[in-house]
Amino acid sequence: MTEFRITVAMAEHGRPTVAEDNSERFLTAFEATHPTAGPAVGSNLVTGALEATFTVDAEDVDAALDAGRALHMDAVTASGLEPTEVVRIEVEAVPADELEDELQPA
Repeated sequence: MTEFRITVAMAEHGRPTVAEDNSERFLTAFEATHPTAGPAVGSNLVTGALEATFTVDAEDVDAALDAGRALHMDAVTASGLEPTEVVRIEVEAVPADELEDELQPA
């Protein structure tokens, strides 16, 4: 298995007038539904997109994309936010040196 980092940007929910509330709401829902995915949520105030970055373990990039979509949709549903257009998805294997850093004792 390989660890993949996924970023999904969803239209509309990151607009300046709603960004803070939606970010908190979405992060809370994501952490409740998939706490081990290590979600981070933010807003792109220029594009108005709500962006979530998280990790999944998968055999390959296609499986990671499928798993990422499912986790993201679970969080959207749990948050009560209306599903909107996904304007960007990024999938990348987490570099080995980053994984090694995670394993080092604090």
